[in-house]
Amino acid sequence: KTIVLVTHDMDEAIRLADHIGIINHGRLVQYDTPERIMKEPADAYVAQFVGPNRIWSNPEYIRARDIMIADPVVAPLGLSAIKTMEIMRTYKVDSALVLDPDDHLMGVARALDIQNAPDKSVSNETLLRQPKATAAPEDNIIELLTRIRKAGTGALPIVDGDGRLQGLVTNSSLVTAMSQQYIPITGEEAQQA
Repeated sequence: KTIVLVTHDMDEAIRLADHIGIINHGRLVQYDTPERIMKEPADAYVAQFVGPNRIWSNPEYIRARDIMIADPVVAPLGLSAIKTMEIMRTYKVDSALVLDPDDHLMGVARALDIQNAPDKSVSNETLLRQPKATAAPEDNIIELLTRIRKAGTGALPIVDGDGRLQGLVTNSSLVTAMSQQYIPITGEEAQQA
């Protein structure tokens, strides 16, 4: 059955609806899922009607794909440990995600493990650690926080169903994403939305 509910209460609409239609002066200006309306308002009217940062009242709509680092530091599988370390130094990080030629996540190379290796010319494959946890691009921020806490890790590789790396969520990227809820949207930004 299809039920049509008319409301001006955006919280109610988000909580109850699969799809929301926003009407301005008798014209349908956006019809979409609650998630898309909150993330991608069609115009300034929709942005103002929805309200700034409303998505933070509904964290189940904030996905890993929305907040992940899309281009984390990676190294190809089979590269020497010392060359893997050079990549880490270039990007000023203490680990790199190691990928096979098809971008499947094979493990994590850590600078400390390479420094402690007696032979740094060995393949990075011999020094890999499996990530303590991973997540999918569609996992929401609540699931990400729970997984990071349970695993006791500061980084969560984001992989698709085939194990291909999509990105990385770190404690820093989570803090950055969560701090955005306190940044007010200006009138000019709402008009650009």
